[in-house]
Amino acid sequence: MKNTKKILFTFFVLSFSLLLISNDVSSQQTAGELFEKALYMEEAKGDLQKAIDLYQKIIKQFPENREVAAKAQLHIGICYEKLGLKKAQNAFQKVIDNFPERQEEVAIAKERIAALSKALEKVPRKPTFRKIRIPANPGNGVLSPDGKNLVFVSEGCIWSVPIQGKVDPDIAGAPVKLTEATETMRAWDWGGMLALSADGKWIAFNARENEKMEIYIIPSSGGKPKKVPIDIDRGGYGYYYRLSLSPDGKVLAFASHEEEEQSKDKKNYIYTIPVEGGTAKKLTDAMSTQPAFSPDGKKIAYVKRYLSEPGKTQTDAWVMPASGGSPVQVSNFTSGRARSP
Repeated sequence: MKNTKKILFTFFVLSFSLLLISNDVSSQQTAGELFEKALYMEEAKGDLQKAIDLYQKIIKQFPENREVAAKAQLHIGICYEKLGLKKAQNAFQKVIDNFPERQEEVAIAKERIAALSKALEKVPRKPTFRKIRIPANPGNGVLSPDGKNLVFVSEGCIWSVPIQGKVDPDIAGAPVKLTEATETMRAWDWGGMLALSADGKWIAFNARENEKMEIYIIPSSGGKPKKVPIDIDRGGYGYYYRLSLSPDGKVLAFASHEEEEQSKDKKNYIYTIPVEGGTAKKLTDAMSTQPAFSPDGKKIAYVKRYLSEPGKTQTDAWVMPASGGSPVQVSNFTSGRARSP
């Protein structure tokens, strides 16, 4: 009888232990699966707020899973960093404070804090100006990324002029004509409709071709302009024609001016398209214009117009992943308007 009780007790202890182990494994798997889902929302879908919610859920539900919880806290900071929010620093600090044994995540958090601290250092608010005399009559120009040349439109041609010439620091160099104006194609200048790639190698510009507005790409060193094939109505005026090139010059961002089938109203959308040709990808909802790639090419800033109250139009700046995803509003003007990001 005693042996039977002993065997039953041993069986109960083993069963209970196996149950605990099984639950622990199940919890780890659940935490891991949740982390993969959050990572997918962050990196593939670009829905940063949804990803943050899932990461926070991991930390709350699985605090004993230190590895996954630490990674979740780290990625909360990364999401805030992508959103451009100061909350990122606090999120990274929590990795250091709450998970000191997780050396890899702590090291990354410290690096991110150091980089953010440097980026947030106060910069002089008062700009300095230097007047440069240019032997030409430039319209709206765009400064090259290295600050050495000004690209502008004049008399239907694209020009590039060195900011600092050889004669005097305040006298520009000789302008160089990059394109020719013809009877059928002329570069168009209205509100600074030029764009340079971040590597400085490519220029995108609008041109009137047989009474239709087209987009061309040309090497900044000169060469034959190449038309970007776009089968979308780009009508409109002024700022609607602003362009932006990805840092490597391979992808073009532009705004459309499309007529809605039912209402017949004109609506604007942001698109991207490979400069070599392909299918244009619509990124935004209606009333979006003036796209601008971030320096790393991962995001696009743009301006969105809406009615703040009956009869009153308001514009604010928004940012979204360049591949598509959830946009984030980064300004909220009660008076005035956002323009030209």
